[in-house]
Amino acid sequence: LLFILFINDIVSCVSDAKILLFADDVKLFLSVRSVLDCTRLQADIEHVSNWCFKNHLSFNPEKTKHIVLSRKRELISFSYNLEGALIPRVSFVRDLGVRIDSSLFFKEHVSITVNAALRVLGIISRLCRRFSSPSCLLHLFKSLVRSRLEFGSVIWNSLSLRQSTDIENVQLRVIRIVYDRYIGRRSFYHYETLLHRFALHELAVRRQSRDLVFLYKVVHGHVRSMDLLRSIDFHVPSRVSRNVLTFYPSCMSPVSLLLRIQLAFNKEHHLDIFMCLREFTLLLREWMSFA
Repeated sequence: LLFILFINDIVSCVSDAKILLFADDVKLFLSVRSVLDCTRLQADIEHVSNWCFKNHLSFNPEKTKHIVLSRKRELISFSYNLEGALIPRVSFVRDLGVRIDSSLFFKEHVSITVNAALRVLGIISRLCRRFSSPSCLLHLFKSLVRSRLEFGSVIWNSLSLRQSTDIENVQLRVIRIVYDRYIGRRSFYHYETLLHRFALHELAVRRQSRDLVFLYKVVHGHVRSMDLLRSIDFHVPSRVSRNVLTFYPSCMSPVSLLLRIQLAFNKEHHLDIFMCLREFTLLLREWMSFA
């Protein structure tokens, strides 16, 4: 707490870029459209460096990187420096457990997360091999494997069909283990039937429900972010209509978080964004049971 208070005024030395602070981690970012924007960002880097020098602090050069978030083929080439040393450019960064790549496709994050989840599932499967009931295996799957697959999903849920299938295959793997050990191949059940039998839901459905809860919390101020709230557009019809959409998103980027969750909410006509949180979550659970 004392360290946070000590560095709290570092934001005052930044002119053009935006700054994010988390513990001892500092991020500077700026929308770049020309070389002039790059020089402005470099100037703010120097301002932060001067502030650290005056306050007898230093940056860790091994942890100082820069990344360009863009899907353009031709990017502005610029070399950023900190205290006379070149800041290396990377293709992805790991921030609070989420791996963010330069094109925001989250391929690296999904691939590493799925592989890690499969390794943990393999360990759980071997430990539970002699158990007479699948309940322990499923509880361990929910707490140790599924939690990994869903961490920060609101950020990276704009997935391709292939990525979504790769994630779902992890749950399919545990269902196959349960099917082979405790049911037997003499009986055939569809994947959806087995999910219902063991009170599980498709991971894509669970991710979408988390998206909708996040949207609810942003609208009602449970998530305090004016930037997010300003980006949410309510649909205000000029005349009475039978089909009234709750949101009319202005962002047209197909991978935008806010576009995704607003369009997803518009499809669920049984939900009301203005009901209390308890009723909202209860309706979501009912929807998940039939999705």
